[in-house]
Amino acid sequence: MSQIDESLLEFNDDDLLVFEGKPYTGETFLNYAGGNIKRAMSYDNGLPSGCCKEWYESGQLKREWLAVRSQGASEEKQYYENGVTLSIRLTEHNIETSYEKYNESGELVEQRKLEANSPMAKVLERMRNVHA
Repeated sequence: MSQIDESLLEFNDDDLLVFEGKPYTGETFLNYAGGNIKRAMSYDNGLPSGCCKEWYESGQLKREWLAVRSQGASEEKQYYENGVTLSIRLTEHNIETSYEKYNESGELVEQRKLEANSPMAKVLERMRNVHA
């Protein structure tokens, strides 16, 4: 798979990431001015797809997620610069199914889950049936 500096790419009118006028498929990276990596992402036909990561300038992992095109499940994790988990967010068909937030000591401070009988849970069930 090809890899290219993100600064060499641009977005077209359809919000697709393009290289030399064509939707880009491959991996991108972006570095801080000091040389440390800032972001690494995967794209398929101009859209984020697959493993994506961002780092603090110090080199500590800041955020990681799996980019999916509105179908299937995805998990996003964010971290404080000290490495402690900041949050964990689970989605399915772009609908949040659970979220946990932690303080810098790693203690859970906020939590929510998609309620089984909520309107969004019904939407999710329909999406599951459509894409089954």
